[in-house]
Amino acid sequence: MLKALIDVTPVTRYPSGVGLYVINLVRALEAIAAESVEPDYSVETLFQPGLKNWLMRRPSVPGVNCGHQPCHIWDLPVRLSTPLLAGAYHAPLLQDVVASRMDRRFDQPGIIHGTNYSVCPSQKAKTVMNIYDLTFIRYPEFVDNVVKRYQAHVERCLSWTDLVLTISESSKRDIVEYLGVEADKVWVTPLASQYAPMSCPLALPVETQVSWVQEVGVAAGGINPSRWAEVGQSFPTGVGESLSGASQPMDSVGVSTCPPGKVARAIRYEETDRILDDLAKSSAYDRERPYLLFVSTIEPRKNIANLVEAFNRLKSNHAIEHDLLLVGKKGWHYEPIFEAIARSPWQKSIHHLNYLSDQQVRALYTKADVFVYPSFYEGFGLPVLEAMTLGAPVVTSNVSSLPEVAGDAALYASPHAPEEISEQIWQIIDNPTLRQDLIKRGHAQAAQFSWRRTAEETLNAYRSLL
Repeated sequence: MLKALIDVTPVTRYPSGVGLYVINLVRALEAIAAESVEPDYSVETLFQPGLKNWLMRRPSVPGVNCGHQPCHIWDLPVRLSTPLLAGAYHAPLLQDVVASRMDRRFDQPGIIHGTNYSVCPSQKAKTVMNIYDLTFIRYPEFVDNVVKRYQAHVERCLSWTDLVLTISESSKRDIVEYLGVEADKVWVTPLASQYAPMSCPLALPVETQVSWVQEVGVAAGGINPSRWAEVGQSFPTGVGESLSGASQPMDSVGVSTCPPGKVARAIRYEETDRILDDLAKSSAYDRERPYLLFVSTIEPRKNIANLVEAFNRLKSNHAIEHDLLLVGKKGWHYEPIFEAIARSPWQKSIHHLNYLSDQQVRALYTKADVFVYPSFYEGFGLPVLEAMTLGAPVVTSNVSSLPEVAGDAALYASPHAPEEISEQIWQIIDNPTLRQDLIKRGHAQAAQFSWRRTAEETLNAYRSLL
């Protein structure tokens, strides 16, 4: 049986980016194995503690890291393992020592999968490394000094890596061109949205389901149809069985699913309104005003200054009544972005909501008039997929992986042209028919991506090495 050892170090208490990818990959791999009577692989995980916890001998492994599979703690934190790998690259004898230690320490895995631009050498296992994008090579002005040093580290690891995983055909082309990796050694395993479509409340966490059950009067024996009459909704066949506690269908990562229907949507929107009301009370934005939405880290690569300029044009040329909501934590070199906001004549209509919970972000997606993602460069562009999943029409950039992810379900503009961005947004605001068509196309496009597909493509990559 193939044993894959997957590095889950990127997973934090509040994971995002690479951490979310790792969580969903491991869960989906576990789910596929559980479906098989005799699976031909097993998954174990590897975690490196932070330097402080390592010095104090506190591994501190987040519970989500391990799931149901064995989780191993490596002896060294990242800050020490990185220079160790650099030494291994320059000294073949040290490389042999590190490789032999990895094989013995983790009981001879068949695959060692480094999930964050790095992987350790092995004498017996095949090595796989994730490279998500090449921002640090193609756009060094968009990254900090730490990330600028990635290239040397990645190139060292490539010397002993058997296979590279990436998340889009666009990133694959960059890896082949800029790092000189052979095309047949690069496998594309696309990402998926962490959110379920709006029509399915049971795809949310159990505690949310319970709150809805209490709110709308679903008893242990099933739905009370008279309760639904109070909110003017019909009672679709099948939803009662799903909500009643009977056997529920499960998706590829073990999340409850249910048939779409008016009742399901009524529950979901009721919860969404409550979340947005609470959010508005703690923020400066007006809950009653329509809004344009951006979700991601506040940093130069995301092109937020040009988004602000596009918003200024929409206010000047079309007198839109919308606010602009920017959701995301402050990243590297964010100061010029907030300077651009401060210079805007409509700065009071631009709101930075910082880091929000998944439920809050989900709610904002569902009620956005337009989701705008004008990034200069993306390895994948997951927020675009999330927006389409939750019914927000999308305007995004016509560069890198974004057309690959959004397909015909978005409007495109040059990230360097605020006037193009503003006019594409205006098309959606001004044309309700176009807006509904984009929402419909977005649902269909998002449905092509799933974590099961990611896991299956990853398995195909593993098996290609055997």
